[in-house]
Amino acid sequence: DAARLRRHPGGLGGFLHGRPNLPIGAFLALGVVLSDPGGANPYLNIAVSLLAITTIVVLLFRFGLLTLVVASIVHTFLTYYPLTLDLSSWYAGNTVLVAVVTAVLAAYGLRVSLAGRPIYRDAVLET
Repeated sequence: DAARLRRHPGGLGGFLHGRPNLPIGAFLALGVVLSDPGGANPYLNIAVSLLAITTIVVLLFRFGLLTLVVASIVHTFLTYYPLTLDLSSWYAGNTVLVAVVTAVLAAYGLRVSLAGRPIYRDAVLET
């Protein structure tokens, strides 16, 4: 396998090209074992950890690293910043910051995914 890594300059990309099930399964198992969300029910903890790690793997392999990074940033914002609908509270600035950053990331993702094409086709606009 070391020879395969040397032949493919992509590193793990070449390693995963032939049989991706083994490393992905090992990553899922390691992620479930190392995560400890706490709680009284260990079976529920394992299920939640498996769901979270599976989501990470799907985002990474299906949509790419940039999507995984953006999802992690938005998750961090939504988890660790106090949010409110009462804009007169002292921490309303955090809500505005999270909303603006999330909207900018979504707009940028839309622009990149369209690759210069218009959002609406002319046929839709004519009717």
